[in-house]
Amino acid sequence: MSDWNFLKDAFSTISDRQDEIDEKIQRLKQAKTAIETEQDAALKEIKRIYQPSLNRMWEGTDGEDYDSARQDAYESMQRYIRQYDFHLMEIDRKIRQLELQRGTLEVTSAIARSAQYFLEQGEEMANVASKQINKLKGRLFG
Repeated sequence: MSDWNFLKDAFSTISDRQDEIDEKIQRLKQAKTAIETEQDAALKEIKRIYQPSLNRMWEGTDGEDYDSARQDAYESMQRYIRQYDFHLMEIDRKIRQLELQRGTLEVTSAIARSAQYFLEQGEEMANVASKQINKLKGRLFG
């Protein structure tokens, strides 16, 4: 395969990988927004659990049972809200990983552009272009 054909394939591969990463990041951001919306709703609901407040007329076992049930519901909601936080942190972590991969692809693209430039310079820069292409091969297929 000639250097020019390799560069053409390399640019295509880089572009495809960047598109895949961008799509994954977009889907993760959409999922994060949906989880944040759900979390906001849960935070509003958790405040309602203790309403209405129990007054002196709710004394005795019925009042204690009702209060205990409300406490159980509150603790259950708290567990769900903590799970939202965990999922949001995981999504943020995955987005950062993908952004790092995207950055690596940007560096790889810069190497491909420099190899293309050196190839365009002709025979006097062929050795430099060859070195850049070898770097590129290592990054794409290594």
